[in-house]
Amino acid sequence: MMQFQGLSEDNIRSIFSFCDISTVLAVGMANKYLHRLSVDKLVWVDLVDNLRRRGFIDLLSLSDIRSKSQEELVGLVKALLTGPASWNAAPAKSKLPFLARFRSKRTSQPWQAHGQAEISTEYILHPSSMDPSRMAEVKLLPGGKYILIRIRETLECWSMQGKKLIWVYENSSPDSSATTTYIIGFSAEVLDGGDEANIIVCEGLTFNAGAKSVVHILNLNFHTGISTTLFTNSYPFVCHQEPKICGNIACLVWIADNPSSLPKRCCTCILIDWQSMLHLQLADDLWHAREPPTLAYPIRDHVILFAPISSEALKIHLFNITAFSRHWRPITDASQSFPVVNISEVQSIISEPVTQFRDTWKPEFCVFESPLEKGTYRICVYGWRPSSSVLLACSYHLSLPNGTRDAIFWRQRYSQTANFKYFGRVGIPYSGHILGCFRSNNHPGIFHPQADSSQGIEVPQSDSRRAFSHTSTYSGAMIYRERDAVVVTYFK
Repeated sequence: MMQFQGLSEDNIRSIFSFCDISTVLAVGMANKYLHRLSVDKLVWVDLVDNLRRRGFIDLLSLSDIRSKSQEELVGLVKALLTGPASWNAAPAKSKLPFLARFRSKRTSQPWQAHGQAEISTEYILHPSSMDPSRMAEVKLLPGGKYILIRIRETLECWSMQGKKLIWVYENSSPDSSATTTYIIGFSAEVLDGGDEANIIVCEGLTFNAGAKSVVHILNLNFHTGISTTLFTNSYPFVCHQEPKICGNIACLVWIADNPSSLPKRCCTCILIDWQSMLHLQLADDLWHAREPPTLAYPIRDHVILFAPISSEALKIHLFNITAFSRHWRPITDASQSFPVVNISEVQSIISEPVTQFRDTWKPEFCVFESPLEKGTYRICVYGWRPSSSVLLACSYHLSLPNGTRDAIFWRQRYSQTANFKYFGRVGIPYSGHILGCFRSNNHPGIFHPQADSSQGIEVPQSDSRRAFSHTSTYSGAMIYRERDAVVVTYFK
């Protein structure tokens, strides 16, 4: 530490610019000299700009970041963790150390009802393809500059600030024998810098004799609007969950009805290494009368599965990609058959039962990378009963090994049943807030699962918007489809 302190202030600031926020704050706790440098505005400009390039910060340019005070920059980071300020009660002045103020810990009553959420900015797009009579799915991509809009068989990318269409998905392998073609699901990974993204699209094709899915992975350059196909393959099933992509690994989940090698009504997961043109099939060995809740999510060098362990209980599994080394099979045009790998046959790093969930719960599963520390994730599992809209929420913390940490750290953050009405399938932000409605007056509101039915804030949202809502991961922006328009609302 003495050698580090012997460096000039400019050199220390330069070193801090290559670190994540958690590391800078931890070093700043060593002594007063390093603390002064760790809260220096020049350091925080670099830290926040790093978050902007990685898609955590919406809409700000580097000049916008430089124009803010150090206190405002810290506030931006805190808003990523706790949601917009108007979603939360004003907290009492904290006496905790500076680093500890960024760590969310459960308190007796952390969220209080206090009126209506305040809107800071609202953007409205009018895509020509939008038809009031047809369902549409809209997603704001990380960084807040671009929106993906799906209307059955089409997928478009729009510039939100420019309010212009920059790209339209084109099926590169149409099948003239298909009676119906539609997009089942899609997701995107915005690459570092925010200038391009890898987009995975899963198309469903129905025939007189059955159905299949075609998976496309494309790289889209936002500035030129040019896409390049990275991967294409077809599978003899229809996906159950929207596809996921992280780096060179993609996940698909599908339901098999009476396949030759699987139990009846079994849920299986396809993992794809699209760069190496390899894939494998994971399945459980349980029979389910109802739709199985198996869900999958790839993260850096790992895959998280939320899968059944009995007819009633569920379990979270964490696998290192290297655990599948001997199971990968090459993707060939000659045959799509490849062996089924039972989940129990693969060595997992973490395998934790979630006993609160039962077969009657419809699950949602979200995995978010922490803005504070690379390789650290927040995992949220939500189960809800459509008949009552009662929500069961479990949240976990996961830290993978990095340059300063050798072991995996895992803990449960909270598990609680929420009593507000939950809309379902609207997207959960990193802060944990959920779009639902008050039981007292059925008015839309923002809640945290640790709040009760009276602890929430109202959001200015019409009933026509409610069914088409989605919440962005870090900014807390709400995206609505309203007849022939797409509305993006940011809150103060």
